[in-house]
Amino acid sequence: MVIPPAVAMSLVLARAAPPGCAKAASCYAGSMDDAHSEYEMDADTFRHLAEDELNRLPAMFRMAMENVVIVTDDFPTIGTLHEMKADTPFDLLGLYQGWPLTERDGIATGVLPDMIHLYRQPILSFCRERHEDVRHAIRHVLIHELGHYFGYSDEEMQAIEDETKQERLQ
Repeated sequence: MVIPPAVAMSLVLARAAPPGCAKAASCYAGSMDDAHSEYEMDADTFRHLAEDELNRLPAMFRMAMENVVIVTDDFPTIGTLHEMKADTPFDLLGLYQGWPLTERDGIATGVLPDMIHLYRQPILSFCRERHEDVRHAIRHVLIHELGHYFGYSDEEMQAIEDETKQERLQ
């Protein structure tokens, strides 16, 4: 079977690679000690958190998703980094690979599912550097990549985020 060329869009942030993690932990933020552990959570905890955030999305979005696989990986592959022109493995937080709904013409059969990758170590590093909540970052990256699935460009999503921020400030 010939696989159509994928449209790859991503959330890329340019920044330096942080020092490696000293230990693995499987707890969420709480006290200051727990907050440090949050940034070092293991792969299973991260995956469960991502699943939980997916299940918290409004039903209208979850029901509109068809043939989409959400994958949590530690890092993007070397090929993905090269294709996305990322300088380090920590530059890419997530990636959508597939055909956006707005570019589909009819019912496709025998097509591999669209994929959304959430990259654990880059997300944890991003949160550690900015003292951000991991759950919030996972949700943000997940929504961003789902935006690509629904056909939004990076610019359109940024405009929506900016408008939402302005509404919250008023």
